[in-house]
Amino acid sequence: MVDQTNSITYQKLDRLTDNLAGYLHKQGVTLNQPVGVLLEKSQDFIIASLAIMKAGGVFMPLELKYPDALLAKMVADAKPSLIITKSQYSSRINSELSIQILPIDRENNWNSPPTLNLELPSIAPENIANIIYTSGSTGEPKGIILSHQAIIAGELRREQVSLSKSGYPIAYVLFQWEIYRPWIKGSTTYIIPDEIIYDHQLFLDFIYQNKIKEITISPSLIQSIFNTVVVDCIISKLSGLEVIWVTGEALTKQLKSKLIDRLPSTRLLNFYGINECFTIAIDNLREIEDLPSGFCAVGIPFEDDEIILLDQNGQQVTPGNEGEMYIRSPCMFREYLNKPKLTADSFVDINGNRFFRTGDLAAILPNGKL
Repeated sequence: MVDQTNSITYQKLDRLTDNLAGYLHKQGVTLNQPVGVLLEKSQDFIIASLAIMKAGGVFMPLELKYPDALLAKMVADAKPSLIITKSQYSSRINSELSIQILPIDRENNWNSPPTLNLELPSIAPENIANIIYTSGSTGEPKGIILSHQAIIAGELRREQVSLSKSGYPIAYVLFQWEIYRPWIKGSTTYIIPDEIIYDHQLFLDFIYQNKIKEITISPSLIQSIFNTVVVDCIISKLSGLEVIWVTGEALTKQLKSKLIDRLPSTRLLNFYGINECFTIAIDNLREIEDLPSGFCAVGIPFEDDEIILLDQNGQQVTPGNEGEMYIRSPCMFREYLNKPKLTADSFVDINGNRFFRTGDLAAILPNGKL
């Protein structure tokens, strides 16, 4: 794992996360208990997330970009047993909530090896691994509860499709869930700070100089790079990439064509998911259909998913016609935290099975692609 300050091996990562997991366990963290992480993208962020899960706790990232009022709502809702942060950020946590704070940069107790007789809890696939909060566009953030099983199932789907080598450098660019993929592959994680990502020339230089082989990126960031950096520079700096995952937004056929033209040797994958089920369909951009809407299809759904499209009358639509998407999947979230009514309203019974109502409109093409 490499950031701007230093690099550590998997062996050291294992030791540091064991130490922190032991400390968290002594502080009372156990199975299915949320632990907040209020940190920038860094080695400390990744160490904290893995240690929480080793301790049996629930990794709950808290974004520094969120306003204090929104952070306070999330913390009040989840009631984490502890928040891992740095001393410079601790004032952003509402003191009235009486949450224990671990300033990872000041507190040295966590970095001592756990006692020999310390036994961390056994973790089952159905245990909670992660709570992801939406940004709360309605003013009320939602906590999405994900199990270990759902996360692993989603990441193994990407591994099944990527055809990439083990151990090669992967960049951690935008999305919090990017931390899981390198662990599965045994890859080197390069953590790219935001100040580099949004200076497009520095970003391209970072990819090139560190011989990065795989990135996950949003269409809007790619488009911004294409709009501001000359084509020859883009081609020379990104030609070493073996895999690019495009996700987070709908991909236009115009942007797809630019990617294919400028990166002729890179495996380009369009990746569709939602917060509640983050791996639904993946497709190779070089084989993907352009739709009349100007966007690209997202691929054939995975065999162990079941997707049904319903019209406004609750009737299943025929292939090629648009309907609201309902899904059953092993990657599915469990429930919304502390929102039983919202959870109940979000799932419906279809033919005796429990389906999640995504709110997305979709169509299935005659060839089976979504």
